[in-house]
Amino acid sequence: MNNFKKILIIIMAVSLTLTIPISATAKDKDYYNNNITIYNGTTWTYTLASDSTWIGTVNGNKTDKNGAKYIKDYCTVTKRGKTLKIVATGSKKFSGSSQTQVVYLYQGKTEGKKANLVRKITVKMRSGSKPSITQIYHNKNSSSKEQVSGITCGAVIYTNDKTTVTATTSGNYDKFSWCFYDYNKKKDVTSINGARLSSTSSKSTTVTGVSTGTYTLQAKVESTYTDSGKVGTTNHVIYKVIKIYVKAKPEIDVMANSISVSSLTMATDDEIEISQKLANVGSNVDCNIEASVDDNSTNYIDLKKQSSTGIYLLTAKNGFKEGTTATFTYTLTIKSGDSVSDASINNGKVQGTQIIKKTISVKIGKSSFGSYIVLKNNDKTLGDNIYLTDSLDFKVQCSGVKTFNFDIENPNIVNIEDLEDNNFQFVQGNIKGMTVLTVTGKTTSGVTRTRKYNVYNCDNVYSSLSAKNIGMLANEKTQTVFYVDWNKVAKTRA
Repeated sequence: MNNFKKILIIIMAVSLTLTIPISATAKDKDYYNNNITIYNGTTWTYTLASDSTWIGTVNGNKTDKNGAKYIKDYCTVTKRGKTLKIVATGSKKFSGSSQTQVVYLYQGKTEGKKANLVRKITVKMRSGSKPSITQIYHNKNSSSKEQVSGITCGAVIYTNDKTTVTATTSGNYDKFSWCFYDYNKKKDVTSINGARLSSTSSKSTTVTGVSTGTYTLQAKVESTYTDSGKVGTTNHVIYKVIKIYVKAKPEIDVMANSISVSSLTMATDDEIEISQKLANVGSNVDCNIEASVDDNSTNYIDLKKQSSTGIYLLTAKNGFKEGTTATFTYTLTIKSGDSVSDASINNGKVQGTQIIKKTISVKIGKSSFGSYIVLKNNDKTLGDNIYLTDSLDFKVQCSGVKTFNFDIENPNIVNIEDLEDNNFQFVQGNIKGMTVLTVTGKTTSGVTRTRKYNVYNCDNVYSSLSAKNIGMLANEKTQTVFYVDWNKVAKTRA
């Protein structure tokens, strides 16, 4: 029996050594050196390996009769059995962003310099309280007719539209940020293809819809402190989620003379039919569309409604001078029946009427007749009267026009051959005389340009200068150019 007791004592001694592996005097031996961080006013608890541990001063003396309690400047330490408790409240009022106190734990009956220090705990107490995200709210979609803030349900917006999302927090934290959760990558990401944030660090951020879809936006608060039962500090992350629903935005395709345009150029005497086509607007959507000249352009252009389907006639006013730019705008008003207008917000209400706009700029040029189309032979500009004694190569120039049409009243007098790369050739016919050439082309703005030329088929320069022609030329105000084959002139003289 005595041998059994000896063996048991040895086992207990070994067990104690394993439980508290480093045991020594306070002066010159090793000990557990722990660091913890707690918020002011909060409590940290820890279970010790032995209930024989006691709380002492830096000099190794018990803080009270049993070493069970110690009230320091900014924390209170108590021990009951194996449970150690540190409360971040002491004899002094907390001040500053943080305060630090050191707690010493000893074991055994010896006090003073030879006391057995087993654990030193450096306690950092930070100001404030543990953080939380109390709420996330947002504004209506940016196309909404009336704006309202404080909406707490998911945000429903159009592509290319925006909403401001705001998080409210409480407590003291180290870092605030926004992030999306990527379900494909199964992790937080700062950016995602379907939506864009103006800031990832400000508690108010603008969300812009990029492509249709549903996106999980998270407000994220990070702070470091120590959980009960553990030593050391841990980074704690708190999330709060809001869903972002991005819908296809209704689009207005503006057309000038049935050609889609984003801007256009017109002459002072042009009349352009303006119409529109809608996209991403369902058949059950209650909406209407109207066009109007913008306030700063009413002296320059005019829109006259031609039908109830949104067709207008665009003309220039006298005040619209060459080089001036004016604007007009189509406005689509969606009242209901649309996924954004009908989206629920607080108190059973819906987001309401959406206003979609498309503005077109109009730049004015000269009069359309004879101002845009130019025929050129090398560097020479052909005038309104063209006299041919032989074939003549030419090019056509007109801003915004790629394809041209030629109409000749009498192709037996003069005809045109299409060479290549916008190169053409006048070819004399078998009948002498004059015929009218009409050149037309449609611009990328859907505007038709037209210019007329008088083209003469002459035997030679002398016949072109006959009394009849000279009399006719005497009254001309336009440019007249003769194109002469000087080889033929030499033969005629001979």
